[in-house]
Amino acid sequence: MKLFTTLAILAFSAVASAYPALKDKAVFNGVFQGGGGGTMNFTQTLEIVNVLNNNSQFVVRQTLNLPNGQTQQQDNTFASTDLLDKAGVDNILAQCTQAGGALEALTVPAGTFNTCALPQERGGKVWVGDVAFGIVKQVQVDEEENTITVELASFVNGQ
Repeated sequence: MKLFTTLAILAFSAVASAYPALKDKAVFNGVFQGGGGGTMNFTQTLEIVNVLNNNSQFVVRQTLNLPNGQTQQQDNTFASTDLLDKAGVDNILAQCTQAGGALEALTVPAGTFNTCALPQERGGKVWVGDVAFGIVKQVQVDEEENTITVELASFVNGQ
């Protein structure tokens, strides 16, 4: 369950064609590397499944598929201000170097994207690009030296 909670934070700690919108969907290939050893591959899907209060809130479904065949699913409601819109992502890209990041063309399974690579705590990094949910790749390191890496495998910009 710790992995699921960490991934929920991962999905929104960094950042979110007009988006956010109903049916926005991003699928990530991920690897969890334990600080004490061990590795686990997983797939994480984020999808906006409902829009509430005249587009002021979005219900995001997170589905985590683990290698043992187990699937975990959780719906969370976010204010529209908690998810970046296209203008917000464009601003991050435009102000990248001023924010301590670096502009990079990054190739992941979903394709090649112009991104802003921003440093995160404990040596992590997030690559923000013009895709649903704004995350092209992210490396997160927690206080126990566990590392989670996710790369965008596919995405759909919804309605």
